[in-house]
Amino acid sequence: MPLEADFLRFTLSDGAGAAILENKPNSRQLSFKILWIDLRSYADRFDTCMTAGASRAADGTAVPWGNYGGPHAAAENGALMLTQDFTLLQEMIPVWVSHYLDLLQRGRFRLEDVDILCSHYSSHSLREDAVAVLRAAGALVPEEKWFSNLYTRGNTGTASIFIMLEELCREKQLARGQKILCHVPESGRCLNGLMMLGVV
Repeated sequence: MPLEADFLRFTLSDGAGAAILENKPNSRQLSFKILWIDLRSYADRFDTCMTAGASRAADGTAVPWGNYGGPHAAAENGALMLTQDFTLLQEMIPVWVSHYLDLLQRGRFRLEDVDILCSHYSSHSLREDAVAVLRAAGALVPEEKWFSNLYTRGNTGTASIFIMLEELCREKQLARGQKILCHVPESGRCLNGLMMLGVV
């Protein structure tokens, strides 16, 4: 099996999460106040990074599974696998970091104000790549402030931030006034989301 299919086969995990959104804090326990959300799409800069139901022709164009004349031919040509272009994924990391740096430079937040960083990443190697870029830029939130459940829950994709925040509430002694920076990148079409929460 090619790496682009094998990677997802071993990194995707089942997971679901939700949050109650209200206009006032929970009266029985600590809550998170949304201070700001900044979501940006960079889909115009990259080809589709994650595909299902198609394979790539020699020239790089996507060939839908229906063009193969039947499911068996489509499967033989890899058109029925869920795949991710790992090289393209790694090229997205500096773009996601540039979004973070732009917010930092514009004064949306200061590094010293971040008490906890909840960042979604699908593998430890991708975390290391992001840390290296952030360190080189002089904009790394100290790693001891990072909170992740990747190593216990796996890569739960876009549900990860909800699952992470629930675990953060159970595992850490949070205090009013703390700020939590959340980061969720999505490689399928190169989307990046950052959100600052305040503990209230």
